[in-house]
Formats: sequence, C-alpha cells, structure tokens
Amino acid sequence: MNTATLAPIAIAPAEPEPVTGVRLVPATFCMYPPAVHPTDLLRVDFDQKTIGPAGLYLIEILNDSGVEWRGCRRFLSVPQAGLQMDQTGTGDWVQVSASWRLQTRVVGYVEEIYRPTLQAPLSQALVSS
Repeated sequence: MNTATLAPIAIAPAEPEPVTGVRLVPATFCMYPPAVHPTDLLRVDFDQKTIGPAGLYLIEILNDSGVEWRGCRRFLSVPQAGLQMDQTGTGDWVQVSASWRLQTRVVGYVEEIYRPTLQAPLSQALVSS
C-alpha cells in the first residue's frame, strides 16, 4: 500500500463522523507495553469493526453516558475456549465474557506499530561525520 495515502488523525472523545479507512494514529491514548508505547504511531484499519484475526485492536468500553475508556488490547480466538484477551500486554490472557463484549466496541485493527528510534544529538552527529 502507498503510505502517502495515509492521513494522520487524532481520535477525540466524540467523533462526529465514524473514522474509516487505514490511518496513522498517535498512540498517546493507547499505552499497552511492551507492544505499544505513547510515542508510537499506529497504522489502524478503521473498517475492521469486529475481532477477526489474532492481533491488536483499538477498542472502546461503553457506559450509559458514552465512552468510558479507549485503548489497545490483543485478542486471540482459541478453539474450545473462545475469545481470549491479553489484558495487561504481558501475556495475562483471560476469556472474554459475553457481558464484556456487549459493553465493548471495536474501533479498528492495528496493522502496524511504528516506533521512533533514538538518534544522537545534532552536535554529536556533526562531530562524527
């Protein structure tokens, strides 16, 4: 896919229009170490509104007044055990209950995580060249 077509967006608490397509999203709202850090960029498919392939998803937990929480969680479908979620990001897998699914909305599927790399300060980079 041509990355020039990806438009960066920021998710506000209430989007007037649903976000669609593949977008780059800052991960500031999605701390889920070690997979996702606040300085990462996430490439998200916002057309994926259900949990399909195993992987990382942006989700929202809903209550009577709207969105209570939003962030990333890793999901995996296990034969005979059903849908599993890594609730901490460190392999703490739990079975997803039917009641939890009713209060959860899938916002998108995280296709890729882009992590910035550390670079030498400019003055040090000039000295070494």
